[in-house]
Amino acid sequence: MNTQYPINVRLHLDTATATAYTFLLHEHAPTDFTGTYAAHLDELNFYSKTLGDDVLLRVCAQSIASHIRSLGNQMYELTFKGEVTVTLNEEENQLLRLAIDEDGIDYSLYLESSKTKRELWSGDDWDFIENSNLKTLIIE
Repeated sequence: MNTQYPINVRLHLDTATATAYTFLLHEHAPTDFTGTYAAHLDELNFYSKTLGDDVLLRVCAQSIASHIRSLGNQMYELTFKGEVTVTLNEEENQLLRLAIDEDGIDYSLYLESSKTKRELWSGDDWDFIENSNLKTLIIE
């Protein structure tokens, strides 16, 4: 197969309650927070044993369904699933495939209101508590 780089690769991502993204809001939740805010992935990342460093992949398109659930005391759990597209060079493509098989993929995200378009970001608006690497499937 003769692949021309850069290429766009579609990935299917899925979190579940056991691997959810848990966070603590700095202030009281906006009105209808759990009903109107949704996850948007900013980038994917993974540690490359080959490079001895993290590899960052910018998300260029996505179709993600997400759910935010209150855990009480300003703590929330976010689950999501769907597809994202990333643009890769040859080395990133090979490293991504290794990472999926070995350790999985991590991610950076923000939350956006479907009504007001207000964005909330980690560090600025909430403290990250815990997450797990994503179940990932390459669709191409």
